[in-house]
Amino acid sequence: MGHQSPAQYNPADYVMDLVNQDMKIREELKEAYLQNRMIEGQPRPSNIGTQYLVAEPSGKESDLTNPDNVNLIPDKKEGKWPIGFLAQTLILFSRSFQLSGKAQFTFLNFAQALSLAVVCGLCWLQMDYNESTIPDRSSFMFFIMTFWPIQTLLMGLLSFPFERGV
Repeated sequence: MGHQSPAQYNPADYVMDLVNQDMKIREELKEAYLQNRMIEGQPRPSNIGTQYLVAEPSGKESDLTNPDNVNLIPDKKEGKWPIGFLAQTLILFSRSFQLSGKAQFTFLNFAQALSLAVVCGLCWLQMDYNESTIPDRSSFMFFIMTFWPIQTLLMGLLSFPFERGV
């Protein structure tokens, strides 16, 4: 095609850069593609179908005012995102629940959470409401605030497969 890609450069990326860079190069690449597709000894296809082809818009302002390119001008004001935040959140939550819900919501996890909640609730309710129990309450809050994240972290780490000897 007459264009050599530089060393250490993906040829497909180079061709895409050429196509997006200049309309003249784009047309040259189209012609080269059509020439390479032709097989020697076979008759050339007729140009009947080419009359139905529509030229690509060049991005100039005159193309936007052309009545053939009416579809280039959006009819309505579209938002920045095609879907709202709440809908995205619900879709991602349902997908995550379907993929990992069975692994997270096991009988063992429910039993552990329930027993820990009962024991902690009973201990919390047994404490007196005076200044001497403030360190006990703060240590209880520290335990709760570190236990649940560490348990979640360990469950995530244990989900990876163990390394095996080769």
